[in-house]
Amino acid sequence: MMANVKSLILHELRSHSKMAPDTLHKLLEEILTGETLEAQDALRARATELLVQIGVADNADPADGPCSVEIAASTLRGLELPEIVALRPRLQSEVPVYDSKVDGMTMELTSGVADAVAIAGDGKIEAVIDWKSDVDPDPALVELYRGQVRDYLAATKAPKGLIVFLTLGRVEKVAPNP
Repeated sequence: MMANVKSLILHELRSHSKMAPDTLHKLLEEILTGETLEAQDALRARATELLVQIGVADNADPADGPCSVEIAASTLRGLELPEIVALRPRLQSEVPVYDSKVDGMTMELTSGVADAVAIAGDGKIEAVIDWKSDVDPDPALVELYRGQVRDYLAATKAPKGLIVFLTLGRVEKVAPNP
């Protein structure tokens, strides 16, 4: 399955999350670009604004739906993971990824947006990061995520990928296909 098809499936799956994944992704993007301060109060306030903008209620209890306090905490939790701290100075958010492969009469196209990439000193992409908001990801879903990251690794020639489960504070390492 190609990454662009996977992206559509993953978007549908993520749209049912109680964490408001688009809000998490936006906060991470704004932190990496310097638009939003990396502080609990600033992130909570910005998460509240983003929820209002998309017409979603800010719940006091994360079990009831998106909660700005938990969104801010999950954002910080992800950024404090050792694997992310090590890459942080080189992270760029929302990087377009394109690739094509021809095999005989068949062409496979990959098109998507990596949540973040780490750029090495020589300008090459050294890691692809995929932020996730899943609370209890099913192993089959995690395998779909791995496939998407592998597609991005192939397209960027990066040697490693990381799936970062923000709510769980867990990182899944992904190696390129051999």
